Amino acid sequence: MDLKTQIDKLESASNWSKWKRQIELLLRYHGVLDVVIGKRVAPKTLPVGASAEDVKRHDEEVKCYEKEDTLAQLLLVSSMNEANVELTATSLSAADVWQKLLAVYEQSSGLRMDRLMEELFSCAMKPLEDVVEYVARLQKLFSELNDELEKLANVRLPDLLLMSRILSTLPQEYFEFKSVWESVPVSDRSVNLLVERLRLVEMRLPDKTNSSSVAFAVKADAKKERNKKRGRKCFNCHQNGHFAKSCPMRQNGNKEQVRQFKGGETFFCYRVEANSDASAAWLADSGASHHMTWNKKYFTKYVPFPQHVEVRVGNGEIIYAYGRGSVRVKVFTEGEWLASVMEEVWYVLKLELNLFSIGRAAERGFTFIATADGCYFRKNDRAKLVGARNLNGPYELKIRVRLPKRRQGQRLNQIQGQRRLSGSQKTVALNAKEKGRKAELITPC
Repeated sequence: MDLKTQIDKLESASNWSKWKRQIELLLRYHGVLDVVIGKRVAPKTLPVGASAEDVKRHDEEVKCYEKEDTLAQLLLVSSMNEANVELTATSLSAADVWQKLLAVYEQSSGLRMDRLMEELFSCAMKPLEDVVEYVARLQKLFSELNDELEKLANVRLPDLLLMSRILSTLPQEYFEFKSVWESVPVSDRSVNLLVERLRLVEMRLPDKTNSSSVAFAVKADAKKERNKKRGRKCFNCHQNGHFAKSCPMRQNGNKEQVRQFKGGETFFCYRVEANSDASAAWLADSGASHHMTWNKKYFTKYVPFPQHVEVRVGNGEIIYAYGRGSVRVKVFTEGEWLASVMEEVWYVLKLELNLFSIGRAAERGFTFIATADGCYFRKNDRAKLVGARNLNGPYELKIRVRLPKRRQGQRLNQIQGQRRLSGSQKTVALNAKEKGRKAELITPC
């Protein structure tokens, strides 16, 4: 196999690092890397009066070295552009060629170490860069820095420093993961394990370049309601910009919809099957500042906002939160369904899904732990709420809404029953109600 054809030519400093890595592998493959970097040098001249056998052996060693040096020079020169070939034209050996290239494209060890340290500690994740690419970039800088430190002081930095640097420079959507990583014993931590865990978190986030889905940005900002822009509106998917006859969802058979939500700075993708009751699901969101629901019937207590609160969607449209209140629910934990109450839930009609704020739970002392298959909220070393990972992203929590009984007849029966209670019975009922209320408050809602 002609490996040389797989290596890009050295053009300038812009591709030096990549080219250096590739050419070192190629030289090692041909067994001449030591000749290039100076670990293997030409045989020394024999002293006068050496035996014929020594002369013969020396001549063979010289021929072997010259053959390897010539091969190394051919590999180097054929992998450089004309400018770099001219630069090294006066070099007499492969080691000379290599030293000239290092002098041009790399500083001295001290200067190079300073530059690498500056790059490592100023590095940040790019907007469209995935976590694997970003970690690989940091690993490369870290490895080069360790090489220079080893040359200068014969020391190397521990991988814990690299892992700390990775975690401290991650975007906001990885905030919850940091507390999860802290629970891993120090002896069990490794860069490979960190990348694996981060990749699982990233899989919950939508493709940053995917423009075919609708992205919802859950970002609250109390402003006056703006007038909706006029334009064409599809009666199939209710989005602006096209008619129902040309709706992409209709063309795809409407078998499934892909919805992407952004809570604060955190995105996640949720795939809804056609026959599933997605509107009743409660999804864990690490960025939303409040719990949110689209269904006003869920509220047992409801207070409208003095003015609508904006919830901006990714395609530029603005939807609104109209009020907030309490929602009575049941949460599944330790094998049973327990009653609870979700406070400060926002009513957002066009949200179409229910969002459970991880941040709100954290404020109440609960720790959110996510795995590849599910998640759970812990407090006092006990799981208080669990969830399962959806096929393509978020965690769907095991929460059921207890719809309030609002029928007039039922309300009348309750009033009549209360009037029949004696004073002692009322006390017992109130105590039971207070006890139930306290039991509800142990959950992270």
